[in-house]
Amino acid sequence: GEVLPESTQMVENERSAFAKGAELAAGKGIKTNKLPSTEALELSMTRIQVGRVDPLSTFAVMLEVDDTIGEDDEYACFQLVSRYVSRNGSEEITRVSSFKLPVAKDVSDFVSSVDDEAISVILGKSAVYRALHGREETSETRDVTAASDTDSQEKLAYETQLDLDATIQRISGAYRLLGLEGRMQSLSVSKNNAESSLEHAFPPQLQETLNRLYHLRRGPLISPGPMRSIDDRAEFRGLFLRFPLEDCLQMMAPSIWSTGSLGGIMSAWDVMQPFPAETLALWDSSIVAADFHDALFVWSGQSCSAGRYNGIRDKFKMHLLERSKNRFPMPQLHELKDGDSMSRRFTARLAPSHADPVEHQVVHFPALSTLKSSELETLRSKFKFYDSNSDASFRSWFLGVRSASNVSRLDGTSLCE
Repeated sequence: GEVLPESTQMVENERSAFAKGAELAAGKGIKTNKLPSTEALELSMTRIQVGRVDPLSTFAVMLEVDDTIGEDDEYACFQLVSRYVSRNGSEEITRVSSFKLPVAKDVSDFVSSVDDEAISVILGKSAVYRALHGREETSETRDVTAASDTDSQEKLAYETQLDLDATIQRISGAYRLLGLEGRMQSLSVSKNNAESSLEHAFPPQLQETLNRLYHLRRGPLISPGPMRSIDDRAEFRGLFLRFPLEDCLQMMAPSIWSTGSLGGIMSAWDVMQPFPAETLALWDSSIVAADFHDALFVWSGQSCSAGRYNGIRDKFKMHLLERSKNRFPMPQLHELKDGDSMSRRFTARLAPSHADPVEHQVVHFPALSTLKSSELETLRSKFKFYDSNSDASFRSWFLGVRSASNVSRLDGTSLCE
């Protein structure tokens, strides 16, 4: 599809639709103009033209705050109009959807009403688009994408990571400034505790968004790492840009389930426990299921590789296949055991939480407290070949990005610009 230029005059079907609406209004005694003014069209209308209908295709639109909204305005109105030809080609169908949303009274009211899933996908699509075409799409960047210029694509991916970092830093900085004012008035929270806590460095309502953007940053949608070829990454990015919200959320951050510590239990599991998508979830005494949208994994720890646990593995596989049965492209299911050479394909896609300080590991992943000290030590020692400079853990990355000395705010451009 394409965005039609603003200078485009009303097309014929818009004229007929407006005329029909004016006729209906006149019948009810409502005064109308024959046609809307050119200025009204330019200020309020954006046209997107597509050549075909794809059931999976979606449009993501980022809107700027309208400074003309006054303090007395309670609602803002949005209207979406879709026009398409019927299947037999004999009719032109128009659908109008109108929305009335309440205007936030202040910043706190605004932040508390955000949809973190929608924000995650909007920012994610903006980042992935930049990874493909740069901050401003030109004919040159389109040629680079088509020609698979590896060096240029790697540069675009690196610049996108800086832009994502700059976005996170701006949100964190603004939130801390607003929070600082409240803390100075109340004098109820110590500075050290506030600055060392994630809750005081980023809006709590956007914690899941922050986690998704971290996984997006280090995953194949943006990261220029060796996990995928440039052609595979381009295809994956193209799918992400047109897929609906539910698929995009799964593509951004994987879903992980675990049996927890089986502890020698041979009976089938009762509950699949959701676990964070990080390396410290790979317990020797557990079986793990993972959904990365494009790949499914069933991983067994060293203590659970025996045949008596096959029933649990089968249920995990059925769970993954059921939730992905209507997915396109159909993901491939991999069954792995700890120590297999192919298990690196799975572990490399998990966040390296083993790199965090020990005291932070248990605080942010309470289930670790159920393991014995020897089991915890064995778990942490699994990942000997690791470079924190090339793949930072979530907390190391965020604490570095939100730092006032971080240069991403200078080198990067916010995804909202």
